Amino acid sequence: MSTSLIVAGSQPAQVSKQQLDLLKQTIAKGCTDIEFALLMELCRAKRLDPFAKHIQPVKRWDPETQTMGVTFQTGIDGFRLLAERSGLYRGQDGPYWCGDDGIWVDVWTRPVAPIAAKIGVFRKDFDRPIYAVAHYSEYVQTKKGGEPNQMWAKMACNQLAKCAEALAIRKCFPEDLAGLYTPDEMKQAELPTMQREAAQVVEAQAVQVIRPWTSKKNMIAMFDEVAGRMPDRADFLAILSMWDVTDAAAFQNGDDAQACYEKLLEALNA
Repeated sequence: MSTSLIVAGSQPAQVSKQQLDLLKQTIAKGCTDIEFALLMELCRAKRLDPFAKHIQPVKRWDPETQTMGVTFQTGIDGFRLLAERSGLYRGQDGPYWCGDDGIWVDVWTRPVAPIAAKIGVFRKDFDRPIYAVAHYSEYVQTKKGGEPNQMWAKMACNQLAKCAEALAIRKCFPEDLAGLYTPDEMKQAELPTMQREAAQVVEAQAVQVIRPWTSKKNMIAMFDEVAGRMPDRADFLAILSMWDVTDAAAFQNGDDAQACYEKLLEALNA
């Protein structure tokens, strides 16, 4: 029996209760019901397949609230997939790496990690490629002692290039990728205290990923989609009335809109 709908690829795919249970026990292990519902809606909105690990929830400690929060991270393959689906993606230039001399090369041969990586992304309706630069010092993921973790110690060039690619693709396709980040862009959760302060900007950006829409237009469309799935529209309107609105476009506060949306999901899944 199918209980939910995830859009994977270009065609809708029914997901069985057994598959949902498998997701909860593996990829989404530790997520609350609301966090899991948000993951499903994000998969639907972005057309990403969690079974293929295009997207996955990651629990992180929030020092401000002193609680564990969830961020949704998308692998670089998910970024490439969303760019290709846009119909505007026209390939890349690079990657390139440079050392402290500032000279860009297309093959890194030095025994030390590069200072930065650069990639350009071509978009059909842009005159020039959009370039993005990722600096090693800003993205290297480290152990508690401060040294690079195993992946960054072995494959610094590859890891840094993926960060630059994610930056460039996000700049080219903000509607599709705003608020989504790759694991390669995120600092280790176990950063030392001094390094944690430098990572707070990245962590703060990731917090917004929990909101499943990327624009008000997208938010209204998602509210309409939920309304269409509810057996009785009167129930939909009754929940909106709790926030003194009659439609999603009337929301003036993003937090209120999200709280209402979560309430609608609870009613839908009851």
